[in-house]
Amino acid sequence: MADAEQAPDLARRVDELERLTKMLKAELDEVRDVQIMEKMDLVNLKNELEAIEMENPQITRQKQDTRNIDELSAELKEIHGQLSRGTLNVCKACGSVISRDAKFCGRCGGKS
Repeated sequence: MADAEQAPDLARRVDELERLTKMLKAELDEVRDVQIMEKMDLVNLKNELEAIEMENPQITRQKQDTRNIDELSAELKEIHGQLSRGTLNVCKACGSVISRDAKFCGRCGGKS
C-alpha cells in the first residue's frame, strides 16, 4: 500500500522536474541568444572603428605616437633605474648615457 501512495507523489515530482528542466533550457537559450547578439555588437563596433580609422589616418598616427611615447617612457624608466643602481653613467662632456665600465663616450669620444 505504501508504494501506491508514493506513486502519485513521485509522478508529481517528475512532472515538476520536467517543467523546471524546460524552463532552464528556455533560459539557457535566451542567454545564448544574448551572447550571440553581444558578439555581433562587438564585431560591428570593431568594423565601425576600423572604418573610422581608415577615413581618418591621423587617428592611426596618433595611436602609433602614443605607443612610441609609452615605449620611450618605459625605456627612460629603465635607464633611470640603471643610473640609480650605478650600472650606467652619464658622459661629463655631452650628457649621453654610457656603460659604467666605458673608458670613452661612444657619442662624443670624451673620456669618462
